[in-house]
This record gives sequence, structure tokens and C-alpha cells, in this order.
Amino acid sequence: MEGYQNQVLAYERKVREFNDFLYSTYIPPTLGNEETTMEFNPLLNRILEKRELKRLAIDMMARPYNILTAKNNYMGNSKTVLNLNSHFEKHASYVKFFEQVFDWEAMAYTFYPYFYASNVQWEDLFQQSNGTDPVFQAFLQSGMARMEVPVRPGFENQANYFMETGKIWMGNQLAVERDDDLYLSVAEELQQPAEGVVENEWETRVPTDLTILQANAAPLKETGLPCCHNENEEENLAYGHSMMHGKDEDVEL
Repeated sequence: MEGYQNQVLAYERKVREFNDFLYSTYIPPTLGNEETTMEFNPLLNRILEKRELKRLAIDMMARPYNILTAKNNYMGNSKTVLNLNSHFEKHASYVKFFEQVFDWEAMAYTFYPYFYASNVQWEDLFQQSNGTDPVFQAFLQSGMARMEVPVRPGFENQANYFMETGKIWMGNQLAVERDDDLYLSVAEELQQPAEGVVENEWETRVPTDLTILQANAAPLKETGLPCCHNENEEENLAYGHSMMHGKDEDVEL
């Protein structure tokens, strides 16, 4: 009995030592070190995905032409007074173009895996997780994405002109041409479709049997369209005798 009590006391001593060790090494979480996982409604996740893809798409279209889409339009350090100058008007025209010409709500997209990103980012991307929304998790872990955005009906010329020149033309004025005299703008080409010109005249023949017009299931007595001459005319039918002749045949008028 005494040996059993000694074992119990030894076990309790070891438990106290272990608990004391855990308490001595425990660091309470702080606001700076605390990590939280934010989970949103799937509908909100789709909005976030489209918004980020839209931002990247606009940047890809604007950067080759040195267009600044992110710009401070306020006076100095003011956050309420707009600086209404030519730079603001130019910035506003680009914003209007990107928002109106493309139908961003009809965007179609898919995400490609993390290994298309830099290999130094693989571990961080792979650890991104959203257990309630697999599509949003694919967005967080993606290394590349593909997207398709349709042009709004009626803005096809404006979109083609911008993609070719980097300039905005909204259809209410003449399109600005390039400096090259031999350059024909897309807008001008679309405004002037090619028209066919008939150089010579030619004759054609009807490739089918002759047709007669009928009234009350009987041929008309009036002269007009030619019809086949029938030698075995019936008494109750009045066949016309106007005949169509070929080009090489002699015709009596």
C-alpha cells in the first residue's frame, strides 16, 4: 500500500512540474501576432474575385500606353476639393471608357494552380485556405488566371480603336490618326466598309421552267409573263401565246 501511494505522489509531482513548465513558456496572443481567417459569403467572394481580375485587366490594357488609372485628383493634401484641370478630365475620360465599353459583370474566368507563380511563393500560396468556398480558395492559391470580358454592344469600334492606338474615341468626333501617313485607323476602316462596283453588264436567263400566273386555277387572259404554248388547248382555258425566246432566235414584234 505504501508503495502505491509513493507512485501516486511521484506521478502528481511530475504533472505539476509539466504544468509549471507550460505556464512558464506560455506567451499570450497579442493584437499584432494574432492571425485571423476572414470568411465571407460566396456571393461577396465572387465580387472580390471579379474586382481584382478587373483591376489587373485594366492595368494590362493601360500600362503599354503609359496610362495612369490610379491618380489623386484632389487639391494638395485636401481630401474633399477636386483639382478640376486637364489632367482630371483626361483621367475621368479613361475611367469612363473602361467602365462603359466593357461588360465586366459578364466576365468569365478560371484560376490556374499556384505553381505558375514564382517558386519562392509556392509555400505561401499553398497555405492559403478557405474551407467554405473552394472557388475562393482557388483564387487565393492561384498562380495565374484566365479571363474573358465581352465588349458592350455598340462599343465595338471604340474598343478596337483603343486596343490599336491606346487613344479614346467615343464615336462623337473624328478619330485621331497616328503620325504615320500610311496608317489607316481601325475606326476609319470600320466607318468606311468596302462597296462592290459593277464594271460590266451581263445577261442572264431563267434557269427554270416558265411560270404562269393563275386566277381561280386558270391562266390569265391578259398578256404579260410568257407561258408555254400548248397545242392541245382546252375549250374552257385561255392560254397565253407570249413566248420567251433565246438570245440567238429571231423575234417578230
